[in-house]
Amino acid sequence: EKLYQCNTCGKSFSQKDIIIKLKLIHMREKPSDCDVCDKSFSTKDCLIKHKHIHTR
Repeated sequence: EKLYQCNTCGKSFSQKDIIIKLKLIHMREKPSDCDVCDKSFSTKDCLIKHKHIHTR
């Protein structure tokens, strides 16, 4: 099983997509923007959890 290692923190994961998300976090890029308010999130999962506040 191939491991992918983050060049920034050295953590290793078996899935390449986890490393890509981790690199974005390290770069402080926030690729998931809320279309209701001005908040941005580092992952789509965080954005989905956030969007529930707008449906209350």
